[in-house]
Amino acid sequence: MLECRTYSYAELSALLHTRDRQGIVRRFERWEVKYTTTGRGTGQKFAITEIGNPFKVYCILDLGFSPQTDFTKLAFFTYYLLCDDEFQQLPSAQMEEYLRADGHTLSRQTISNYLLCLEAASLVCRGFDYLYYFAFGGYHKDTDEITYKRAWSEHWERIQQGWPSSESIVQMRMDYGGVARKHPLLIFSAFFNPMYGQIIDWALEAMNVDLGKSD
Repeated sequence: MLECRTYSYAELSALLHTRDRQGIVRRFERWEVKYTTTGRGTGQKFAITEIGNPFKVYCILDLGFSPQTDFTKLAFFTYYLLCDDEFQQLPSAQMEEYLRADGHTLSRQTISNYLLCLEAASLVCRGFDYLYYFAFGGYHKDTDEITYKRAWSEHWERIQQGWPSSESIVQMRMDYGGVARKHPLLIFSAFFNPMYGQIIDWALEAMNVDLGKSD
């Protein structure tokens, strides 16, 4: 994690994955990082005086997000994910609808990619409990494990009877209103990750900066 302190050239090279001084400078310019320098060559030291968008820097360096990520959208998503108990446990398709209803456009594919990145960084993890539901297009209906398993059992019985898979799925939609799906519930705990509070603060700062620019 990049901090407001003095770094040696070697420390920043390792942290930023570049041995080129210009590479360090370019990253700092793009990431809104202010600094002063002393010394020359490999003996140069960089004193970080201000990090304009700590959320963006943390996401790139510590969570592994691409520098091309839309960090304003990621900030809104992260805030909802860490602060909204209902939002946390929704499937990606419903997260998309939830965000759109609140004025934010994020595709389910982007949401899935965000979650994969957050899982890889151990910020969240999937548990062994599931949310069961039927879905088709914009339709969504919660169900239970027994009904979920019954719908798929009926589907495979039809397949054994010679039904084409596509027709059997259509029958499931007719019987239940959608296709049976399950979604693993996410596990969140500040006990396991003390960075949650700081990340939420940084996300709020990133969100407020963007809202301020749009006024």
